[in-house]
Amino acid sequence: MATAFSILLGISSADWRWVVLAFALVWVAEAFDTAIVRLGDAVTTEREPRIGFAKDIAAGAVLVSAIAAAAIGVLTWLPYLALWI
Repeated sequence: MATAFSILLGISSADWRWVVLAFALVWVAEAFDTAIVRLGDAVTTEREPRIGFAKDIAAGAVLVSAIAAAAIGVLTWLPYLALWI
């Protein structure tokens, strides 16, 4: 959706760098979150508070990266949207 929106707005190559960075930021956070969850599940199937804490921190990192990506999107697209108004 962000890709289509960026194409629709005709953003510059300099702005594409920010959009790609935002994509990468979220993908990397998701990959680390998945790795931590899978590793924790491989270590034990029982409830372990320390593993649960690590999983929570990883999930929080995904949330923070998604919020940062949204901010990058708003800051990147706002000048283009202002031209349409």
